[in-house]
Amino acid sequence: MSKDKLKNQKKEIANRYKGRGNCWVRVEKESSVGEKINSFLLSLTDADDYIKNCNREGFFWMRYSKVEEKNSTLFTTFEVRVKGSKIDHPEHRITFEDQEVASLDLLGGTPFKLQLETENKVIRNTNESKEKSKDKKDKNALIKDEAITKNNYNEEITKVLEKELTAPSKQELKDWIEFLSATGLLKKDT
Repeated sequence: MSKDKLKNQKKEIANRYKGRGNCWVRVEKESSVGEKINSFLLSLTDADDYIKNCNREGFFWMRYSKVEEKNSTLFTTFEVRVKGSKIDHPEHRITFEDQEVASLDLLGGTPFKLQLETENKVIRNTNESKEKSKDKKDKNALIKDEAITKNNYNEEITKVLEKELTAPSKQELKDWIEFLSATGLLKKDT
């Protein structure tokens, strides 16, 4: 296999796991990869919590680390983060031929976000979140309406300011003099 082809395949593999949360894969316990992870875990002394969590969830999870080429074969390395998904585990790496792990499903988020590492899961009320979303949409609509109204007022003010001044009519002058007299603002000697 040519070096360029290997290089392109390595990029494709790296891109498979690119993006936030996409570097985590789900491994069924009964699969060949799951059996290898289980054997790997048996050699560790600090994996009790991880094993308990995996048994509760029914599957393993591991994080993509790197891809490398050996003798024209591509290998993908993963970290099995037994002390928590937020902690790097360079000492807990396991390597597979890429064709063995290429079909693994992405986890769809981090184990922390998916609450895989905790027994007490926080269940969000979907009705509450829908109501909050609706309230937010209503608030945004009000703000938008208010902005439109302000724009309309500004347009009206502009229209008034731009009108030409004209001489007052006789009725307007008469009304003005009555108003000034009634309010005591008109001096009798003028």
